[in-house]
Amino acid sequence: MDILHQRKLSRSEWESIEAPVSEEEKRVLVLIRDGYSNVSMRTNYTLNMIQFTKLDPSVETDSFLFQKYFKELVRKVESKSNAPHWIPTQETTKKLKAADTIRIQNADLLIQQNKHRIFEFLLLEYATHVCKSIHKKKSMEVFLCTLIRWRKASIPHTNRFLLEWIDSMILYGIEHVQLKNILVDGVAILEKNPHLFQCDDHSLFSHQKELFAICRTERSRPKLLMYTAPTGTGKTLSPIGLSQDYKIIFVCVARHIGLSLAKSAISIGKRVAFAFGAEQPTDIRLHYYAAIDYEVNKRSGGIGKVDNTNGNNVEIIICDVQSYLSAMHYMMAFHDPANILLYWDEPTMTLDYTNHDLHEVIHKNWSQNKIPNVILSCATLPHEEEIQSTIQHFRCQFENAFVHTITSYDCRKTIPILTAEGYCFLPHLHCDSWKQLRSYVDHCTKNKTLLRYFDLQSILDFLLLVLKYDFGSQRTKLHQYFVKEDIGSVQMETIKLYYLDVLQDITESAWVLLKKELQEKAKPKYMGRYQENEKMKGVSLTTSDAFTLTDGPSIYLVENVENLASFYAQQSKIPETVLQKLLQGIAHNEKLQKQIDLFEKELHSKIKIKSDTEEKTSVREKEGKDDSCLLLKENIDQLRKQFFMMSLDLKYIPNTPAHQRIWAPNETNAFVPSIDESTVKAIMDLELPRAYKVLILMGVGILIKQENSTYEEIVKRLAQEQKLFLILTSSDYIYGTNYQFCHGFIGKDLQNMTAHKTLQAMGRMGRNKHQQEYSVRFRDNNMIHRLFQSEANTEADNMNRLFCD
Repeated sequence: MDILHQRKLSRSEWESIEAPVSEEEKRVLVLIRDGYSNVSMRTNYTLNMIQFTKLDPSVETDSFLFQKYFKELVRKVESKSNAPHWIPTQETTKKLKAADTIRIQNADLLIQQNKHRIFEFLLLEYATHVCKSIHKKKSMEVFLCTLIRWRKASIPHTNRFLLEWIDSMILYGIEHVQLKNILVDGVAILEKNPHLFQCDDHSLFSHQKELFAICRTERSRPKLLMYTAPTGTGKTLSPIGLSQDYKIIFVCVARHIGLSLAKSAISIGKRVAFAFGAEQPTDIRLHYYAAIDYEVNKRSGGIGKVDNTNGNNVEIIICDVQSYLSAMHYMMAFHDPANILLYWDEPTMTLDYTNHDLHEVIHKNWSQNKIPNVILSCATLPHEEEIQSTIQHFRCQFENAFVHTITSYDCRKTIPILTAEGYCFLPHLHCDSWKQLRSYVDHCTKNKTLLRYFDLQSILDFLLLVLKYDFGSQRTKLHQYFVKEDIGSVQMETIKLYYLDVLQDITESAWVLLKKELQEKAKPKYMGRYQENEKMKGVSLTTSDAFTLTDGPSIYLVENVENLASFYAQQSKIPETVLQKLLQGIAHNEKLQKQIDLFEKELHSKIKIKSDTEEKTSVREKEGKDDSCLLLKENIDQLRKQFFMMSLDLKYIPNTPAHQRIWAPNETNAFVPSIDESTVKAIMDLELPRAYKVLILMGVGILIKQENSTYEEIVKRLAQEQKLFLILTSSDYIYGTNYQFCHGFIGKDLQNMTAHKTLQAMGRMGRNKHQQEYSVRFRDNNMIHRLFQSEANTEADNMNRLFCD
C-alpha cells in the first residue's frame, strides 16, 4: 500500500465510488448539503404520535391522544410516587372529528406494539423512572439527565399536554437532584448511557456552521481559512455543502479520502470529476453525472464514451497533489476563479519530513496557485501565529484577503490514552513535578482537542476526591461551577473543562496528596487472565489480550511491520499441520470445481438443444427435468457437498467463544473477525509470506508497501466492511486509513514521529458510534508526554518554507 503514489485510478477504485451509501449516511449528506444555506437547520427522525398516526396536528388532537393514552398513566405515576399533581394550563372542550377518532381506533394495536419507538411514550417512561426513584430515595440522575436531553429535541407537534407534564416532572427531579451524584454516576450517565443521544437532533457541527457562514458572508473577498477540527467530525464532507455556492477543487494526498468524498457526493447527485496522476488537463476524467457530451451505449441505452474535455457541469473535482495545477487550469477554463474554492485536505502531510519527494510539488502548487479562496483543512494544522510567513504570502498574492482560523474540539466521546503499563494517562497522575503539571494544564487549555483522550472515570475519581477534601477556591466549588437548575449543562465536555480549571486552582500540597491516594488505588484499564511474559503485557492481541479489543476493529502502528507480523503469526501457535490441511483443501476444492464446471456446461448444452427442438419435445425435457438432466444435477449437488470448508478451528480465531474459553473471560463486547471462505481461498492462492496467510485466517491484515496489489485490495475491502480484527501498518498510512477503528496501538519504534503526527494517528480511533469502548495504547510513555509539551513544529517550519516563493 502506497498512499503517496500519485497515479491514475484503478478499475476497482472507479467501481468503489458507485456503491451507494446507507440511508443513515445519506441523511447526513443531505443535511450538510442543505445546511450550507441554513446553518441552523435541524432534523430529527424520532417518531411522535402525530407522525405515527398521520393525524393533523391540533389542540383537539393532542387533547384526545392525551386522554386516551397518557392521562391514566400520568395520574398513576403521581399517585404511586407522591409526585406533585399536575394541572394542565390549557384544555379544550372541542371534540375530535369522527374520522380522526376512527383512524386512531384502527391504529390502536400498532400504537401499542410500537410504544418503544414513539417519542411521547419514551418521555413518559423516563419521567416515571425519575418519580419512582425519588419516592424510593434511589439515584435517578441517569434518568433525569437523559430526560432533559430528550426534551431539547426539536420534534414538531409533540403532544403539548404531555410535554407540559414532562416539564413539571423535570423541575420536580431538579429539586431532588444531587450534583455529587452526577460525578459518582458520570460514566453511566454520559459515557455508557446507550439512550442519551437516542432522540438527538441532527445538525451541523459547530465548525461546519462557522465555515459555511464565513464562505457565504465573505463571498466576494479572497480568503484563506485555517480549518481545524478532530477527525471523524465531518471535515472532509464539508465540501459537499460548499459546492452549493462554489466550484470545489478538493486536493488530497491520501487518495481514498478523496474517493470516500466522491462516493458520498455521487450518492446525492453531485457532479464530480477526477484528476489523479493527471499530468495535463486532458488527463482529467468525468463521472457520468458531470458529463455533457457523450455517446450513447447502443446496448444499454445509457451513457457510453464521455467527452472529458467539457467540464462545465463539474461541481467538485477531486485530485491528488501532483495533479492540482492540471485540475486548477481545467476548472478555470469553465469558471471564474472567484467562484472556485481550493479545499486542501491534510496539507501538513509529508511536512513532518525534512525532505520528501512531494515537497517540490507542494511548493510549485502554492506558488502557481490562481484560486483566491483557499481552505486548509487538518486535524493538527499549525496555529496561525506559527505560519505567519504562509499567511503573508497569501495576502501578497491576493489583495484584501480575509484570513481566519476555525477551531473546534469534540468531547462527546472518551478515547483514553493508555500507558505501556496499561494505566489511563492523566496529567494529575503522571506528572512528576508541580511545574510539569502546570505546564501540561496550560498546554491542554490551548489545545483542547487533547481532552477527548482523558478517561472520564479517572477525571471523576479525581474530582470526587477534591470534593471530599474540599480543595480548591470558591470559584471551583462544585455548586458554584455548575448551577443545579441548569443540570443539563453537566456534560462530558463541561466536566473535562471543569477538571482543567480545578487543576489550575488547587495548591501543590493538595495535588501531592491527591496523586498519592489515587495512584495507590489505580488499576490497569484492562487486565488479561494470562501473562506469560511481562514484556508482552497488553500486546498478546491474538491470545490473552484479544478480549480487550472490543466493539470494532483495531489498528497497530509500528515502524517495522514485518517483525510485528512475524511475532503475531508465531504467537498464534497454529500448527503447521493445520495450514497444510487448508492448502490441501484448496487443491481438493479446485478439483471438484473443475468437475462441476464440466457437468454444468453439459447440462446447459442439453437444455439449450431441447429448447431449440420441435414442439413435440415435452415441457419437462425443455426445463431439464428429464432423467439425463436430473442425473447431472444430482451429480453436481453431490460434488458440492464434498467441498472442504476453508476456515480455521475457532479456537485460533480471536474472541470467538472457543478462543475465549482458552484465553480470557467471557467478554460479550469483544470484537470477532469475519473472514468468508472465498476471501480465505483468494488469499491462500496468492504468492505471500506464510505469516500473511496465517494472520488473515485470524482476521489480521497488513497494509504496507509491497508488490502484491491483490492482497492490498482484499485487506482494504475487509477493513472497509469492518470484518478485520486488527490491521498492522506503519505511521505513513495514518492519513490514508479512513476506516473505523475502536482501539489503536502506537509502537515503541515510532520515536521520531512528531507530536502532531501522533495526534493524527490517534485520530484514527473513536470514529464509530457513541457509547462504545475506545482506547489509544502507547508502547512507550515518552511519546505520551511529548503530546503535552511545546516543541519545535516541524510541520509549521516546512509549511512556511514551501508555501512561500
